[in-house]
Amino acid sequence: GLMLQLDSTNFLILDWAIQQSPNKHSCHLMPHNVYSLASHAVRDQIHDGTKMTGTSYRVPKHPVAPGAKVPTEDMQIIQTMPVKSIITYPETGNSSQDGRNVRLRGHAWSGKGRVARVDLSYDFGATWTQASLSNPVNAFAWQRWELGLKLPVTGYYEIWARATDITGGMQPMLVPGWNPKGYLNNAAHRIAVRVA
Repeated sequence: GLMLQLDSTNFLILDWAIQQSPNKHSCHLMPHNVYSLASHAVRDQIHDGTKMTGTSYRVPKHPVAPGAKVPTEDMQIIQTMPVKSIITYPETGNSSQDGRNVRLRGHAWSGKGRVARVDLSYDFGATWTQASLSNPVNAFAWQRWELGLKLPVTGYYEIWARATDITGGMQPMLVPGWNPKGYLNNAAHRIAVRVA
């Protein structure tokens, strides 16, 4: 196996991925990313490969106005991804015929470790209800959440989901600071539902 230990969690993820992989030369290290282990090198410089220079995976060092031209020297590499959650059920625009009851499901994730809680609101953030949250399979895995809500009256609602991670990081209600590529957008996810 490969003996690379960035920290105890990354060592375990890498070791588990290698052991589970049917192709011992590749494995999943993070969600949505596959890395080849056929060859590897440790370098003493910032990665300068394809799509890793200029504004790629970089955000402004300081807040900038939307649409601003940001010089390369005023950009910094993204170090971690913020907490986020998504509502996967029901689909936005759904009409429920189950009275005022709505069953909600989704997933939450944070680049800083485990998600501590997910809360949902049907009244534009005036009140929040905590969802049940599954344990992650590892420190950086997406966690499933679910919640049954009984809405006060029939009609149209926006349902908002907001996650909080173990460091206290919480999804903002609006898109956080603008950047040229739209990175780190973790604004609270919203769907529209109608109950009859």
